[in-house]
Amino acid sequence: MKRGRGSSTGFLLVRGLLRGLLRLLFRVEVRGPERIPTEGYILVANHLNWIDGFLLLAMLPSTPRLYVLADKHAICKTWWKRWIVAAMGRVITIDRSNGHGDGSAMRTVYRVLGRGDALALFPEGSTDGEEGRLLRLQRGIGALCLRSGRPVLPAGLSGVSELYWGKEITLTVGQTFTPTSVESTMARRIDDVTGQVQRALEQTLPRYAEKPVAQKRMRWLTDLLK
Repeated sequence: MKRGRGSSTGFLLVRGLLRGLLRLLFRVEVRGPERIPTEGYILVANHLNWIDGFLLLAMLPSTPRLYVLADKHAICKTWWKRWIVAAMGRVITIDRSNGHGDGSAMRTVYRVLGRGDALALFPEGSTDGEEGRLLRLQRGIGALCLRSGRPVLPAGLSGVSELYWGKEITLTVGQTFTPTSVESTMARRIDDVTGQVQRALEQTLPRYAEKPVAQKRMRWLTDLLK
């Protein structure tokens, strides 16, 4: 496997500012950072709010380079979202609107993985889930794992559905594994691997119980970038 490249000074500066801002607004804890691979991998996480991708980019190691796969229409519909994406330089936008896939985005994804970088994505494909509960994963993650051959790192996000000043947010890093499947039709192999990723992510996602607070200040943070 090729080893991922280091991060540019520009990205490290933006990442440092983002990390500082997130820690100023919220109480962020990363559990199990020692489990993060030092070479290219596919990170799968649950998805509940706009902050999820930024948390991964800010809190995970800068090497290997981490890219986030995100829906084009959700993240680029306003000028200031486009500005943030451009400033980070680590977001791959995918257009799912035509129903036939986004060949350009997927070529970028495989190029990123092929050179030893890391890719983060949210295989639920929606933010309609609930804290501590995972939606059924889309089959695309199974196809991606089979084609790329990269190890999978599950990561569970909790405390992100509702945001306010001082909110406790936890990023739990699971155990890296490489999905395997028996010889069968491609459709069955994809379903098998998708199921393996589903179970690994469910095991990583912690149970959620929000602690009572006297006052939820700055609750507008919940919908800040929606």
